Amino acid sequence: MPRLSEQIIRKFVPPATGYTLHADGNGLALRITANDSRSWVLSYRTRDGRSRRATLGSLEDWSLGAARRRAQKLRRDIDLGADPVGEVQAERKAETVNELCDRFIAEHLQRLRPATARNYKSQIELHVRPAIGALKVAAVQFDDVDRLHRRITRDAPYQANRVLALLSKMFTLAIKWRYRPDNPCKGIERNKEHPRERYLTEDEGVRLMRALDAERDQVNADLLRVALLTGARRSELIAMRWEDVDLTKGRWTKPHTKPGEKQHVPLNPQACAVLAARYAKDPEIEQPFLRGRKLATAERAVARCWDRVREAAKLEGMRVHDLRHSFASTLANRRVDLYVIGKLLGHKRVETTRRYAHLVDDTLRAASEAAGRAIAAMAEPQRPNVVRMRKLPPEGR
Repeated sequence: MPRLSEQIIRKFVPPATGYTLHADGNGLALRITANDSRSWVLSYRTRDGRSRRATLGSLEDWSLGAARRRAQKLRRDIDLGADPVGEVQAERKAETVNELCDRFIAEHLQRLRPATARNYKSQIELHVRPAIGALKVAAVQFDDVDRLHRRITRDAPYQANRVLALLSKMFTLAIKWRYRPDNPCKGIERNKEHPRERYLTEDEGVRLMRALDAERDQVNADLLRVALLTGARRSELIAMRWEDVDLTKGRWTKPHTKPGEKQHVPLNPQACAVLAARYAKDPEIEQPFLRGRKLATAERAVARCWDRVREAAKLEGMRVHDLRHSFASTLANRRVDLYVIGKLLGHKRVETTRRYAHLVDDTLRAASEAAGRAIAAMAEPQRPNVVRMRKLPPEGR
């Protein structure tokens, strides 16, 4: 067939139905549909023998000469192994961040503690989906994540770090799932964080105990008592089962600890007394603090109870988790070894327990200073005990 020309193109009549192709040679053709839509297409075969037809553009936008030059360039790329149509199809089928979120929730969150899973879901719905959910996973850039991190930082710098850590984990899995080859979170500078260290003073402890005694919700008041007496996490206490507690031997086996391993925790007599009284009131309930409720419902009940107790005891800035810190600080102030404190708290790494090291140091320093003062006093020169005698009058007066 003769090659196309501008004069020939103008003479083409649209078909009654479907479309017709008018070839120009080397795979380039003009496609005309029944409604007179005219566009340039390039037919080719991939290296694995697949037949493809790529649309280059409309006749309005691409002249015959421009279409030939575009087709020639594509042909060179195809000869080198490119597949323009396949690439477009793959891009259209590529997973979005929303789809990555769905798979992350379905496959990864089930391995985490319920409280952690809920936090991740909340962060996904509140921050990730609205900001980058519609983007293709492969198209997310460093700037997209950095912009999101800076936006959250304006109001909640610590939360911004948590969202960044979540995204980093999601994109690490995206690499494993072959959605993309790299992690766009790499290199983003996190906000500086200062550990929140809040411990009960002796006076606050007295006020807390009185407030717990006066609290109307004695189930959750008992949970808070045991939290202070054992340093256990709130989630661990809510998940407690009587079958894991041996009040005779004073031992509790935690099946759902944070590091993901079973932990055998000794229970002191005071904690055993609280739990024994709770068991005597509700012996038929398998989980004394969950009590057949949903986990989220139980956690909200603990939070409401703590708010009332904290207000009654005037514990400004105190969180439920700070009861755990207070338990650890009590041990540290009694010169208990950091390794032992870490074991009681269920820390997997020694570094986690080092936050209490300064308390041990302060206690040892105070003892050392007391000894120093005593020794220094021994070294001071002793003044003679001089007794002043009253002058007696001359004899005979």
